[in-house]
Amino acid sequence: MVAPFVALGAYFSFNAAYLAPRHPRLRALYQQIPLDRLLIETDAPAMLAPPDHAPFSLPAEPTLNHPANLAASYAALATLRALPLAELTSIIAANSHRLFLRG
Repeated sequence: MVAPFVALGAYFSFNAAYLAPRHPRLRALYQQIPLDRLLIETDAPAMLAPPDHAPFSLPAEPTLNHPANLAASYAALATLRALPLAELTSIIAANSHRLFLRG
């Protein structure tokens, strides 16, 4: 369903929580989404990433996601897409600018 949504102008936001073992289909999907349609999120305080991808958490029971984990989302998506982190951050910045600042 990605292609029809792309044709409608949709963007897709990656969350490091998709790295959990139960999300192989989401990881495969994010390897195929056009680069000019990718965004990044943490969805904090919900959707905590696996521990090795979530260095920060909010003190609560159960543990809550912290907005500082945004860097982990960038790193995870760069690895997933086999892109240098600097290149991915430039792409995401351009996408965010196009989506949120276009007149």
